[in-house]
Amino acid sequence: MLKGVEAKGGLSKTKVYEEAAKALFTKEPANMKLLVVVDKLLTAFDAPPCTYVYIDRSMQDHGLFQAICRTNRLDGEDKDFGYIVAYKGLFKKVENAIAVYTSELDHSDDGPAPDVLLKDRLKKGKERLDQALERIFLLCERVEPPKGELEYIHFFCGNTEIASDLKEREPQRAALYKATAGLLRENANIADEMDAAGYNNAHVARIKKHVEHYLNARDTVRLGSNESLDLKAYEADMRHLIDTFQSR
Repeated sequence: MLKGVEAKGGLSKTKVYEEAAKALFTKEPANMKLLVVVDKLLTAFDAPPCTYVYIDRSMQDHGLFQAICRTNRLDGEDKDFGYIVAYKGLFKKVENAIAVYTSELDHSDDGPAPDVLLKDRLKKGKERLDQALERIFLLCERVEPPKGELEYIHFFCGNTEIASDLKEREPQRAALYKATAGLLRENANIADEMDAAGYNNAHVARIKKHVEHYLNARDTVRLGSNESLDLKAYEADMRHLIDTFQSR
C-alpha cells in the first residue's frame, strides 16, 4: 500500500498515505468508495459523503455512538440519513447509545427536534422508492400520449433545431435527469429485497417496467437535446449506478 508513497512535510510514509486516503474519501468519493479503518476516524473526522458505516467489532456507549455518527452529515439534498450495518449484534446497544445521547439534548428552543432516530431500512426504502416514482410520474404527466420518444422530445426539448426552445425547456430536462437519478438510486437500494420491503410480484414487475421506461426517456431527451449529463451533480454511488446502466 505504501509503494510509491514518499515521506514529506515531516510526515511518515504511513501518515502521508492516510491523509491522502482521507482526502479522497471526503472530497473525491468516486475515487475512494470504501475506507477500512481500525481504531481510527471515530472522532474529529468530517466526511459528508459517507452514507454507510459497517461495524465489525464490539462497541458500546459513546464509542459506538461516535462511530455511527460518521454518517450523520447531510451531503446535498439527496442524502438525509445514513445506513449502519453492524455484524456484531449491536442493534440494542445502538438503541441504548442513542437513548443516552438524546436524553441529554436541549428541547427547549424552537426549531427542528434534535432527536436522533433509528428507522427501519426497508420500510424507509419502500417509502422513498414510492416517492421517487410519484415525483417522476408528476413530472412526466403532461407528456402527450402515447409517451413515446417523439412526445418526450417535444415536451422536454421543443423543436430541437430552435435554440430558444432548448434553452426554455432546460429546467424541465434538469428536473427529469434528477428525478431519473433519484428513481434509479432508490430502486437499487432495495432491488434485492423487494419482497421483504412489501412489494408483491406484480408491483416488482411494474416498478421494473417504470424504471426502464424513464431511463430510456432520459436517454432519448439527452440525445434529442444534444446534451451530456453532468455526473458531478450526483453523489458518488449514483454516478457509479448511472455508469453501470449506461454501459449495458
